[in-house]
Amino acid sequence: MDKRAAAALSKDNLGPDLLVVAWVFASISLIVVIMRTYVRVHILRRFNIDDWLIYLTFILALCDSVLCTLAVRSGLGQHIHVLNPDQISNSVKYIYICEFFSIMSPCFGRISYAILLLQLIPTAKTQRRFLWTVIGIQFVVDVSTVIISFTQCRPVSAYWGPNAKQYCWDPVVQQYTGFFQGSVCSLVDMILAVFPARLFWNLQMKLQTKISLSVLMGLGVFAMVFSIVKTIKLQAISEKGDPTYALADLAIWWTLEAYMVLLAASIPTLKPVVRKRGNQSRRSKDRSSSFTLRKAAHGVSLSRRTEDGQWAILSEDIPSWNGNDSHNKTTDVKLGNINTSGNAEGINKTTTVTVSRQEDH
Repeated sequence: MDKRAAAALSKDNLGPDLLVVAWVFASISLIVVIMRTYVRVHILRRFNIDDWLIYLTFILALCDSVLCTLAVRSGLGQHIHVLNPDQISNSVKYIYICEFFSIMSPCFGRISYAILLLQLIPTAKTQRRFLWTVIGIQFVVDVSTVIISFTQCRPVSAYWGPNAKQYCWDPVVQQYTGFFQGSVCSLVDMILAVFPARLFWNLQMKLQTKISLSVLMGLGVFAMVFSIVKTIKLQAISEKGDPTYALADLAIWWTLEAYMVLLAASIPTLKPVVRKRGNQSRRSKDRSSSFTLRKAAHGVSLSRRTEDGQWAILSEDIPSWNGNDSHNKTTDVKLGNINTSGNAEGINKTTTVTVSRQEDH
């Protein structure tokens, strides 16, 4: 290889791209996890198993970023022709160990999100069983893939370095296993994204609210996209000509998948942070704007307490009764909340109360 070709290959390096993806998304995920913890501890005051699983997801993803960094420092991302044997061996070793974290991190992230869905959305037994079946299949597939990956060579070090007594399966076995695992995980991401949207669509709420909630709870679509691309890139596992370059490309996409699953499972829990201040400012209005039935000396009046603490008559058309009435007097009164902002969202319940009185002759 001449000097010009070698110089061109040395400039073509995916290592910096992998580091940017690994640590930018790690930083964003750390901020989101801290905010999620704040919401659960200080606002909602409850901490569930899905929160612990998110911690585990983040730790595993962080280990992925650390190992990717070590691999890049050893030469991962560069073409194999510009690396020495030690660099090749070390970079492949770190990225090989990284497979465990890249598989199990999104695995626990999906389980965490499924538990969150079961807590937030009232589901029937059939739906709960379906959701747990999907997650159970995904967990078994992920664990099986990890086992196959780490038992394909005896000893394990034979995967990244020559060994006189080494024995390894055909790389195609791991590649096809990865194709199956990636396909299952992509399907699970799609199910977890569509599942809440289907339930929201059956509720009585504004179309805009349905869409916003469906988008918020359906961020797993992005994880599905990353998972699909990662699955396609799994051809790098059997790459023999330039593995240090091909595996770096694969590592970029499995790192994106891991962090995107974490973000998709955590961002919906941050809504109380955004709405906390608004809810506090509206709380007094909601209390003061509620309709109240009061019985006055002359009959029944419908009134509410205004923001300045005064009572205001909302209707003067409600009839009163006196002793000369010889027939039933019936008044229909609707109870609800006055929406002072004019932007009603969510589910509004209106109760109709019928007040009647019959005079004896």
